[in-house]
Amino acid sequence: MRKEKLFLALGLLLALASIQMPTVQAASKTITWERYEFSITVEYPDQAYPGQAFPVSVEITATRYDIYFTAYVTLLYGEGVITDRIKVIDNQRLAPGMTAKGTADFVLEQDIRSGTVYMLIEVEFLDGDTKETILGLDYPADVFTVIAGPYIEAGDIEQLRSQYQALQQQYQQLEQQYQDLQNSYQQLEQQYQSLEQSVEQMQQQHQQEMM
Repeated sequence: MRKEKLFLALGLLLALASIQMPTVQAASKTITWERYEFSITVEYPDQAYPGQAFPVSVEITATRYDIYFTAYVTLLYGEGVITDRIKVIDNQRLAPGMTAKGTADFVLEQDIRSGTVYMLIEVEFLDGDTKETILGLDYPADVFTVIAGPYIEAGDIEQLRSQYQALQQQYQQLEQQYQDLQNSYQQLEQQYQSLEQSVEQMQQQHQQEMM
């Protein structure tokens, strides 16, 4: 059951990665949502850059009961790049009103396109009443959510790709021009040979007439 949930969430991440979504320019963003037993806050920068590290923070506040929490963050960006599943909160017990916070630093690859980084946030929680029982074994209950995170600014790479495409087009045009010149040269050569043959025939005819 837990694996099926994770696969569904990763599938959603893959689908979202193919969609270019605009982001509002700001230093950082914070998203909070609440459940009956706790609230979750995720903080992340608005923009990210290839080869540079950026932090993603997850903060959990218990609102009822004593609960044990574990939280993970996974990123997806570019052309199907999926990071490792990073644990940011590790089995911390929170009484009502208490808060736990964890941060992970992620470094984007260098050769990536501009676009949105999608974040899969997974929170496991366990108390006496909230759990999943599978084949007689108790497991933490869990929730998943997908957030459209930082926007990757990869302008240099995009510019290089555009320049490369332009150079490819120029090369194809030059190649076509070269082929056209070759065809023209062959036609001129054929015309020259035809003229040579005509001159030879005229010379032979003239010699015969002189005899």
